[in-house]
Amino acid sequence: MAVDFEETEAMFPRPAFIALTGTLIATDAFILLTILWDLGTNWLEFGITTVVFAAFIVIGYASRIRIRIADGMVRTSLFRRLTIPLQDIRDWRTGDIDEIKNYTGYGFKKNKYRTYVCPGVDTAFSFKAGRFVVTATSRHVDEIVRLFPARTAVPLPAMPPKEKV
Repeated sequence: MAVDFEETEAMFPRPAFIALTGTLIATDAFILLTILWDLGTNWLEFGITTVVFAAFIVIGYASRIRIRIADGMVRTSLFRRLTIPLQDIRDWRTGDIDEIKNYTGYGFKKNKYRTYVCPGVDTAFSFKAGRFVVTATSRHVDEIVRLFPARTAVPLPAMPPKEKV
């Protein structure tokens, strides 16, 4: 199993995640103080917010975008894994995420869109494979698209003639 490319990027930038964690812990500590000073909050509310805040922190810490190209397959994952054979990629492009995230030119109906975007990473690639349009940010876009097949034109579907009424 030869790995041609692999990249893992944290979903949340470290400074933002630290700020979020600090805010949630401080809020939970304040709720605890309102219980201890008998200001109207009860233990059930404290328990529920503690569990919810802890879940946010754990999910935020564990959230990673993974891009892996190995054995002729592109595997992307955040919470669910998507695997697409390289030979199924019909069209691809690269650029700034703001320019390619609107999927212009992929105007087919019933596509399934998968977007993997990390804040702070502006370079991105997008490809069309079957009914999937995948867009992801990466710090190594040139290495990724070098492994993609040569570009081919995506034929537009023929429109049926309109019937006269």
